[in-house]
Amino acid sequence: MTDNLLRFNKNQHFLTWDAETENLALFNCPDHRNRPWEIGYILSRGKEVIKEGELHPWWPDLNVGKEAAIITRFNHYDYRQKATDARKCYEQFAEMLYDPSTIIVGQNVLNFDAFLVQNWRQELGLKPDWSFIERTIDTRALAFAIQKGVKSVDRDDLLCWQMKFMNTREKGIKTSLEFLMKSNGFHYDRTKHHLAIEDSRMTRDIFMKQIWEVEI
Repeated sequence: MTDNLLRFNKNQHFLTWDAETENLALFNCPDHRNRPWEIGYILSRGKEVIKEGELHPWWPDLNVGKEAAIITRFNHYDYRQKATDARKCYEQFAEMLYDPSTIIVGQNVLNFDAFLVQNWRQELGLKPDWSFIERTIDTRALAFAIQKGVKSVDRDDLLCWQMKFMNTREKGIKTSLEFLMKSNGFHYDRTKHHLAIEDSRMTRDIFMKQIWEVEI
């Protein structure tokens, strides 16, 4: 039976998101924090976009690394003008992220962005909550599987199935956002890469094509 595949479910809600951060550390340490300073998100129902936006949590002691600042074009003045209370930003985002009826979509989200949610929670004095992971689909994992000729996912343990591909490297297989955009025939603008909302838009475009290439 294929009538329950995501490609046919016009009412399924998806939250596609991306985070820009201080550095590449997965966890907060006493002398080395890594917090999201920009979140881009798109909430959609099937192919229909319900809403999209950006969140800029305010961290008074934000310390974006030099290389990260160059890559993401971080400007502290612009950040200060856009940023709002970190807890309010989190509550707005968490309402979507922790909705059990919503599927979470991201590029490399299982190996990176998901950890940033926990760092964010830690900064707010909240306990870790990984409950959204079981509802998360990573476009990098799907890209790897598709290039390997895999036609369907393991629905009984989707997370384990994805992590197998997330942590495998193989010559000739490319899964970067730039490569996936170009190889799937989408226009790619390098100047917009690493802007959270633009990365979210690109990821969503890729995902909407991937669900027709692998049964999920």
